[in-house]
Amino acid sequence: MDPTVDVRRGRIRGLAPRGTGDPSFAHYDRSQVGECLRKHLAYSGTDHETFSEKAMDEIPRFSGGITRLSLKLSTHCSMHGAQNGHRIIDDHVVTRVIQGELS
Repeated sequence: MDPTVDVRRGRIRGLAPRGTGDPSFAHYDRSQVGECLRKHLAYSGTDHETFSEKAMDEIPRFSGGITRLSLKLSTHCSMHGAQNGHRIIDDHVVTRVIQGELS
């Protein structure tokens, strides 16, 4: 039997289980979600505002401030906007994507 595998606990020794740090992860507020999205858009090479202010209000409302979910929603909104020729993603696009793809 492999000495690195602890069968009773179902894990491999030497590897920490997920979530061993602080169990309460911070949720971003609207301004932090907006800043995170702007950084990701700037990294991708966008030089103009892609999301309207109302869209930036809808994203954290749906995601609850969870960064991964905010980025997933914004990615889906960006793809939807590109496929349908929207230069600016507004709150109607965000609502449509939530209802159609993420619910």
